[in-house]
Amino acid sequence: DTPPADRNPFLFAGNYPSTVTFHQQRRVLANTDNNIEDVWASKSGDYYNFSKAKPIVDSATVNWNLAGRQVNEVQSMIDLNGTLIIMTTAGAWSVGGNSSGVLTATGGINPRQYSFNGSSKVLPVTVNTTAIYIQNRQNKVRSLNAEADFASFKGDDLTIFSTHLFEDHTLVDMAYQQIPHSVVWIPRSDGTLLGLTHLQEQEILAWHRHDF
Repeated sequence: DTPPADRNPFLFAGNYPSTVTFHQQRRVLANTDNNIEDVWASKSGDYYNFSKAKPIVDSATVNWNLAGRQVNEVQSMIDLNGTLIIMTTAGAWSVGGNSSGVLTATGGINPRQYSFNGSSKVLPVTVNTTAIYIQNRQNKVRSLNAEADFASFKGDDLTIFSTHLFEDHTLVDMAYQQIPHSVVWIPRSDGTLLGLTHLQEQEILAWHRHDF
């Protein structure tokens, strides 16, 4: 076994990542000016360690590129039901890892695209087992949730019955208030605050507007 080689892929301008999350005891970084589709995962349990050694072991750092039919910038990332979800300007990808669902340096990464609705830079929120995010043009809110077997994901347009609240406006931020009513709060570009009461188990989905 060789000693680990010191390595920092984020040195110098143009190599600074713009989005971050944590997944399976790894810190995951993505989207630099020079590599907008690239994702880096730290060594398992060591959030600042991106060094490499030979031979490669399961816990080593992992780096991959989300190669698709077009170049899609990584906007945000979220851990959903134990799966790493990567939101890009043209869709959502899941990173399944090996056959046991674990992201390792030796067992494969297995990225798969499940949604072709792009995401904005606003960070998604998680409501129980559902990710809620603002679409790329920032005038729609969509969901992404796992199927019953957790092997695939699907999503819906959450604004379809309240389109009048979003016409001629953009959505600029998002936060989730779990207690007492499970509300996703979304400020609009004109300062109006929109709320989405989301109770998936009761099939309740209701928008409300708050003027101050």
